[in-house]
Amino acid sequence: MAGRSGARQNGGSGEAALGLPFAHLNLRFNPFGELLPEERGRLAVVDLGTLPTELAGTRVAVQFLGNHGRGKSTHLLALHQHFPSAAYTQLHHGDTPDFQRAHVQFIDSFDQLARRRRRAVYRVSESIAFTTHEDLSNELERFGYRCRTHVVGGHSPMLVREIVQRRIEFARRDPGAVPHVSDDDIRVLTARFGDDIRALEGHLYEVFQRLEGLGRVEV
Repeated sequence: MAGRSGARQNGGSGEAALGLPFAHLNLRFNPFGELLPEERGRLAVVDLGTLPTELAGTRVAVQFLGNHGRGKSTHLLALHQHFPSAAYTQLHHGDTPDFQRAHVQFIDSFDQLARRRRRAVYRVSESIAFTTHEDLSNELERFGYRCRTHVVGGHSPMLVREIVQRRIEFARRDPGAVPHVSDDDIRVLTARFGDDIRALEGHLYEVFQRLEGLGRVEV
């Protein structure tokens, strides 16, 4: 995802004359640039159901399973909002972090760890929540965890519309009009990108970079 473009500062409509990025769109920044982790968690359009309550128990594992770009990390960040003091670790290929004993661990891309290193995590974690492309339920059950698997994907046009609207509203500068993505365009985006939210947001980032004024956004 491209980085956020434009300063995050507030002010009136007169700022447009000063050349501040996206002021001409009544926005503080490109709505579809990269968000901070805590922002992604707050803006997440997800249904966690009873997962926060269950994860507070002992020997519970929650895995968010799905393909790239479907929103696994967003689900994990939303769940982490219920456990703000818990450690959150983002893993990349080749990382070998030293996990400390904790009641709850949050790990993004847990399948990046070799199996023997995952075992070390199980030994120091009462409960654990993570994203993965690989179903680890059998492995978790062997280590005494009650596993809850949440498959991420298959997003409806209604959900995509809410995601898009929340991102635009979050970037709003002042009351008044902001660029509008119509329901017809949401259906076009869903038909083109399916449930790949990352690719859809990347496309909208480029569209908003080129916008010259308010009104309907041509996707």
